Amino acid sequence: MGGAKAFNAPLHPLDTGKQTFGCRNPDPGNCPNKDNPKVCSRARADNICWAPPTVWTKQFKKLKAR
Repeated sequence: MGGAKAFNAPLHPLDTGKQTFGCRNPDPGNCPNKDNPKVCSRARADNICWAPPTVWTKQFKKLKAR
């Protein structure tokens, strides 16, 4: 997943300001961690991203306020 649609999607219960469930990067092709199995949701079996983009913290707060 990933992209603008995922970035703006409603929060998942596992989303926090420091991790996301699935890829929430608005431009996942440019993610420096896209192939890192210890960090990237697309490379991890649990689908957790441990290094969301820096804009994610602000977006998380915005989505949480909805």
